[in-house]
Amino acid sequence: RVAAAAAATGKLPALLAELSAWTLAQERIRRRIVDALAYPYTTLLFTSFIGIALMTYATVMKYGGALDMARELDLGTSMPYIGVIEYTAWTVNGGCLLLCLSIPALGLMARLSSGVRRWRERRLVTLPGCGAVARALALARLCGAVSILMKAGVPYHQAAAAAGALTGFAPYADAARRAALKLEAGSPAREAWDDALLFPASMHFILNSAAQGGHLPEAYAELGRLYEAEAEGRGRVVALVAPPLCLIGVGMLIAMLLVWALYPLTVMLTAIGK
Repeated sequence: RVAAAAAATGKLPALLAELSAWTLAQERIRRRIVDALAYPYTTLLFTSFIGIALMTYATVMKYGGALDMARELDLGTSMPYIGVIEYTAWTVNGGCLLLCLSIPALGLMARLSSGVRRWRERRLVTLPGCGAVARALALARLCGAVSILMKAGVPYHQAAAAAGALTGFAPYADAARRAALKLEAGSPAREAWDDALLFPASMHFILNSAAQGGHLPEAYAELGRLYEAEAEGRGRVVALVAPPLCLIGVGMLIAMLLVWALYPLTVMLTAIGK
């Protein structure tokens, strides 16, 4: 729909150039984040896997070790937190492993199922960190496409509805369709783009001011460039902050595994020493 409208008014080359620029920007931001997270993510995945494997092996092989000896020595009252420690160790390591495995699994399922893809897109825009990048990228595409279509002579509400599909995120596509109906009915921009999570208040202010001056296409173009720069900046922050957080998670997994393995032994040795 967007391509047909742009081609009919001779704006197809401009639209294709914009699409290419958006795709390159999105791929550049995604690659920066992936490169920054590849090593810490792999380390976190293998640490949680090794922890679960060791705990499973110890359980299956009846390797109670210090636990069995402590029970034989009737030291159960000296280990009041052993149940909590065991439960926490299994929960933390298992939850981390499932979380790490769910990321590539969701990506694969999203390629095979449109329902999973839409669910993944809806969750992605609400996540802390990555959601801020996703929202800025979606807004850059939405505003840029609306600008091109309006300059090509497409009515405002039709341009909004068509541009929503170019964002790459289901929540923005749905919000753009709702906005198109309100714009067609004569509602102002602040009422059309009323989702506070998806559309910031600054966007409403700029669009209302531009509508009064008759410069909506230019305002959308400027907003598109602004949100693209914002996505670049937020992508750098995520790439900078996320790796240390992953490494902190690795340290917590190792610490939990050591506590699970050494706490009964420590209690037993302390009791024997007394």
